[in-house]
Amino acid sequence: MKRIVYSVWLKAAAFVLCLVMACLAAFIAADNIFYDLTISGVYRFETRFENSSALNRELNNAYDYLYLVRRDIENGTAPDESDYAAMEEYNAEYYMLCRGIVMSNNSISDVRYYTDSEFSIADNGSSDGYPYESSGEYFERREDYTILIKLRDSFVEEQRPLWEAGRERWVKSIAVLIIFLIIGFLAYIYLLLAAGRRSGDDELHRLLIDRVWLEFGLAAAILSAVLYICGCLVFLDMMRGADNPLWQEIVIILLTAAETAVLITLSQSQVRNMKNGMFLKTSGTVIICRRAWKICVMAIRWIFRFLRSVCKRTAGVFAGKYSGKRVIIAFIIYSLILVILAMITGAGGWFAFVLAVAVTVLGVYLLLKYSDGFENLRQGIKRIRGGEFGYRISGCPEGFLSDTANDVNDIGDGLKKSVEAAVKSERMKAELITNVSHDLKTPLTSIINYADLLSKEKLKPDEANDYVRIICQKSARLKNLTQDLFDISKAQSGNEEVVSENIDIKLLLKQSLAEMDSEIEKSGLEFVINLPEYELYKAADGKKLSRVFDNLISNAVKYSMKGTRVYITQVQDERGLVTEFKNISAYPMNFSEEEITERFVRGDKARTGEGSGLGLAIAKSYTELMGGELRIKTDGDLFKAVVILP
Repeated sequence: MKRIVYSVWLKAAAFVLCLVMACLAAFIAADNIFYDLTISGVYRFETRFENSSALNRELNNAYDYLYLVRRDIENGTAPDESDYAAMEEYNAEYYMLCRGIVMSNNSISDVRYYTDSEFSIADNGSSDGYPYESSGEYFERREDYTILIKLRDSFVEEQRPLWEAGRERWVKSIAVLIIFLIIGFLAYIYLLLAAGRRSGDDELHRLLIDRVWLEFGLAAAILSAVLYICGCLVFLDMMRGADNPLWQEIVIILLTAAETAVLITLSQSQVRNMKNGMFLKTSGTVIICRRAWKICVMAIRWIFRFLRSVCKRTAGVFAGKYSGKRVIIAFIIYSLILVILAMITGAGGWFAFVLAVAVTVLGVYLLLKYSDGFENLRQGIKRIRGGEFGYRISGCPEGFLSDTANDVNDIGDGLKKSVEAAVKSERMKAELITNVSHDLKTPLTSIINYADLLSKEKLKPDEANDYVRIICQKSARLKNLTQDLFDISKAQSGNEEVVSENIDIKLLLKQSLAEMDSEIEKSGLEFVINLPEYELYKAADGKKLSRVFDNLISNAVKYSMKGTRVYITQVQDERGLVTEFKNISAYPMNFSEEEITERFVRGDKARTGEGSGLGLAIAKSYTELMGGELRIKTDGDLFKAVVILP
């Protein structure tokens, strides 16, 4: 249904129908006006023939002329042939008596003869005067007079059928005119309802004309209406003396079509804007007011920001924020004293006062500007010292402050390059270790395999079997060391991938303890495990977290004093999921808490144990990769490692 209602062809048909109805209405109106002006001249929408404006106009014109003649008689001028000839142009019978002079075209002085007709005037001079104005003066009656006028009966009867014919013509034309206007109005309403709609979708579409300001559209509508009315009046006036007003009527019809098209187009544009909620947004007045309001708001905000900045800077001066506080305070006090003295003594008049104020304001501005430069320089040095080597100091006035800021920026650039070079060198070391560790795996695997084969043979002499056993032990240790070195290098270089999943951390710790049960039994240590009764689920990488637990348990087994206890506790508190390992060291712990987690650092300085110095480093790196934290604490011989997963 919408495809038909909003189709382009139906809209075009409605638009053409509006134009046709408007043109037909204009043609009917123009034709009837021409008929009224040139043929009937009597019908002016009166309800009765006796009220005909044309007859009353004829009667009043005759009376007005007789009144002028009466005035001439009172001024001493008798009527002549021209006056009688002029009265003969009016279709009226008259009788006038003034100062004994009679002027009539029927010599009948009986008042009833005239007053019996509905189209008559009887003036016996009893009034104070006739309000006839000429050249701005009122001529009052000087003496009694009598003026009697009536329209000729033949003229009245001649006009009656013309009036009735004109009335009938107008009634029919108005009925047809109303029908045309109703049809055109209905088509116009349809165009307004369908404005912005298309048969293909339900969206409201706008045209290029819809972006024109509302005021321009109203001005165009008003201007076109004025031009249309003026054009119609001009051509209607030209129709008065025309025998065949066809071309004038054609021009009026074309003007009507153009005006109708303009009004329909403009009204549809505004209706589309109303439907899209853009009616006020296309108003130039609203747009200008909004922009003026935004400008005012921006100006007010700028003023407030400026005042706040001045106040903050001034407050900073007095609070000791800037190094030049004493100089600024002294200058302000000195300037205020000068201004006060100028006001008291009046020295130099207003010019000196204004000059003092201007110099004070300028001086305070320059001092605050340089104070800001000092502050920017101080903050920049602080940030570069804090490690922001790429930070650039700006906002310093030209001169020594700007030169100093550039020097500090150059120092920051140099530090940045040095740090980048150090990071690059460290990365290259990690890559080198990773590559070497990877390359060692193949020959090391061959050594382990051949050593294992030799261990299964009975070699001669017997000492050879001991040598093979030692080779197997050392090659296995070398293999573990190579794997640890590879893992720590990969983790610290950022190439290690973390696969998080929701796992039971308590169960994972139990598995690590179970896997190292044989080493724990051989160590002679007593492990005290304190785990909560509830399950502890956490998002983490199970393989890496298991490696962390294995390394910490292995560290306790290797470096704990024989016959002591190892405490492992797991809780959930405000820090997150916390797993704590505590043991008594078998060696003096003459190292810092940060140093022990570095690569190749061992608690056993004599290096008599089997450790590689990478276990805690790997545990720390893996914990940090999962977003956690590994804390090492020492208290005498007590060693404590805390794994925190937030």
